Amino acid sequence: MRLKSLLLITLGLLATACTNEEKPASTTKGDKATDFSIPAAPPVEAQMQHKKRFALVIGNSAYQKADFILTNPVNDATDLAKVLRQLGFEVIEQNNLGKLQMQTAIDQFSQKLYDNKGVGLFDFSGHGIQHNGINYMLPVDTESLTARWQLPHKTVSADYVLDGMKAANNQINLVILDACRNLPASLKSWGKGDMMPGLSMEVPIHCSVIAYAAAPGGVAASGVGYRNSPYVKHLMKWMQVPNLSVDEVFTKVGEAVKRETYGNQLPGYYKQLYKPFYFKWQAAAPEKSKVTQLLRVCQTHFENGRLSGGSGTAFRCYQKVLDKDQTNAQALAGLKKIEKRYVDLVRGALKKKQVDSAERYLAGLRTVSLGGAMLPSNKANCYGDYCGDSFDRTAPVGSFAENAFKLYDTVGNVWEWTCSEYENEWRK
Repeated sequence: MRLKSLLLITLGLLATACTNEEKPASTTKGDKATDFSIPAAPPVEAQMQHKKRFALVIGNSAYQKADFILTNPVNDATDLAKVLRQLGFEVIEQNNLGKLQMQTAIDQFSQKLYDNKGVGLFDFSGHGIQHNGINYMLPVDTESLTARWQLPHKTVSADYVLDGMKAANNQINLVILDACRNLPASLKSWGKGDMMPGLSMEVPIHCSVIAYAAAPGGVAASGVGYRNSPYVKHLMKWMQVPNLSVDEVFTKVGEAVKRETYGNQLPGYYKQLYKPFYFKWQAAAPEKSKVTQLLRVCQTHFENGRLSGGSGTAFRCYQKVLDKDQTNAQALAGLKKIEKRYVDLVRGALKKKQVDSAERYLAGLRTVSLGGAMLPSNKANCYGDYCGDSFDRTAPVGSFAENAFKLYDTVGNVWEWTCSEYENEWRK
């Protein structure tokens, strides 16, 4: 007799449980789950992200010598300047400059750094050449360059930029040289011997990073047929990824360029920088981080069978999440999983005729399905978010889908199905 009564109660209380498990968000087939969560609090060094940022970007394509002409440097400079502005840099963008124009632009840039301090970035795309361990950037008016001894007088050395940064006593300096091109034919004719392709390694000044599109002595691809060189294309991509340090950015860029060029181009960078620098820092809202941590705790409770009944349970934990974020999908799905687990436990206990266990599981299910609140006997309607019933009176027939037991319109509790204080028809 006790078992029969329990079966009747079971039909009532189990009907309140939503037994369809929430499916996890779908991912691209074959992809592994990746944690892209953003750190809640930035490291102390991230304070540097709020300092003033200045950049000088130069692209030289329209060289006066026909065999010097390049396709992409101006595109690279234009596109990189746009990205840097989005990252908070005040950008001086100059293209197709002669020697005096380059020096003037560098002087103006150095003065800005001196006046403001903070972060300085210099980028040059175009022809570059090394001689006796010194790197030279070629201006567009190099038609009169006929001998190696002329390089200090008719080009602009990378040291000119570094000296300006050093004099400014800047806090962070970034120098990017996408100038490791093959020597033009007219230079190869007089540049044999001690003139090698690519650039040589510069000794970084204090608080600086020097990045090369190709490692010292290597040659960089210009990206013929594409808008940007491989190096700048990947640089623009990775510097916009939140919370990557400058080391991580240049490492990612190097890996991508090496892969794209089948190992023919190997970017490198060298530094004397003792604080992390982030092109883009994006701090997560503290409350969001707390919710994420709390959800992990909830899942641990669930996996260990601590479903409901006290403060250290999955049910109470998910309630705390919903107190902070009423529409949190993971918490709502977690509550459904708890209900489903109780349904399975009750069924299993009844099948084995374990009445005491079934009653205990039903008590847990009642707590979860009614939101932890017992309804008084004079309240026939379970109304509110926890019941999933938006009707403040008895719901019309056909308002709710069938549950796991193929019963319809069973949102609420047993009282609602048998009688209702709101319906005079039921009192006759």
